[in-house]
Amino acid sequence: MAKPVDPKLKQEIMETVKAGMPQADASKLYGVSTVTIRTWCRQDIVGGEKNYIARINQLKRELDNAYRVIGKLSARADRPKG
Repeated sequence: MAKPVDPKLKQEIMETVKAGMPQADASKLYGVSTVTIRTWCRQDIVGGEKNYIARINQLKRELDNAYRVIGKLSARADRPKG
């Protein structure tokens, strides 16, 4: 059985992987197996799925709002002055 990984180290590894480092490179750098890192990533996606979905929905609403504002400003700019 593998020894437990310090939670601070796990968090650092996960942040590194989320920032774009390939799991294999993180495995070599931190001395943790790729299977372990892959499992953590899967758990993070499954466990944090609701958070990701909520964040995605929030970003979609913000984007829709930005498009509305841009549309209104474009319509104002297209109107003749005077």
